[in-house]
This record gives sequence, structure tokens and C-alpha cells, in this order.
Amino acid sequence: MPQMAGVFVVNPERAWGTPETIDLIELAVNETLALFPGSPDVIIGDISKRHGGPLPPHRSHRSGRDVDFSYFPKIPLPSHFFTKMTPITLDVERTWHFLETLLLTDRVQYIFIDRSLQKPLYEYVQMGYSKERLSQWFQYPRSASTRQGVIRHVAGHSNHIHVRFKCPETDDRCVP
Repeated sequence: MPQMAGVFVVNPERAWGTPETIDLIELAVNETLALFPGSPDVIIGDISKRHGGPLPPHRSHRSGRDVDFSYFPKIPLPSHFFTKMTPITLDVERTWHFLETLLLTDRVQYIFIDRSLQKPLYEYVQMGYSKERLSQWFQYPRSASTRQGVIRHVAGHSNHIHVRFKCPETDDRCVP
């Protein structure tokens, strides 16, 4: 992950992504900064090791297609670490714009977000999209045990967003 305005990479040795992954990160960050100048940095945690392979403690993050991002807080935080968000502390508008930019590329396979944070995001966008589109994107308001929607609940994702990108279109060896 190259250095760029609006991004703080926690550990560069664990932040290697496919060219398409890096391009999509840059797109979402740049689009969000353009609409919300002065935004706090997007914190990027783990992506992958330089040549892939197991990246403890993750079960994923092996191929450069999984990225851990911070949420946007309503009030900028003093640290460059993931911080637990609540519906009250989450900047819904900024976070949604970042996610929407990624979703509209049709290159996202999954987004893991704590269910408590899916609700305010869903309520924020429900007037702007059809119920069918919302059903494709959000697991909420269905049960957290259903495996439907791109945005899904997985425990441990109240302090960061996990995005899994689809296999790059140019990689015929990638396994979805």
C-alpha cells in the first residue's frame, strides 16, 4: 500500500494488496476526501504479506484481496488504531460514502460490519435505493445468521470494517 494523503497504514509489512485492491482503496479514499475535505485518515490494518500466505491471527488476508479499514468517527480520534464504534460515535454519512464508492464498483465480495452499525447505515441510505438493492447489499434487517447481502455481521467488527474484494478480472488462478 503506497503512502497517500488521507491514509495511515498501521504496519506496511502487512499491507500488500493486488494492484486492483490498491486501486480500489485509492478510489474510495480519494472520493471520500473530495466530498469531505479534512476527513480523518482512513486507518488501514492488515491486507496481506508481500507474497501472500497465512497472516495470523486471520483466516483470510492471504491473497491481497482482504483489507481492514477504520470506520469514520464523528469526532476525530487522537490515535492511529482501530477504535470501537457505536451508532452514536459512527459518522454514518462519511462511512457510507466510502462503502458506497466500493460497492458501486461491483468488485466487492463481502464487507463485514458489526450488526449494531449496519442498522444506522441502512437507515441512512434506505430512501436513496430500492428495497431490492438494499437487500443485495445489506444482511440487515434480516437475521444475523442469514448469509445474504454483501454487508454482513461477523463478530469482532465493531472496531473495523473488513472488505473482501472479488478475484481480479485479470487473474484466472484466483479462487473466489
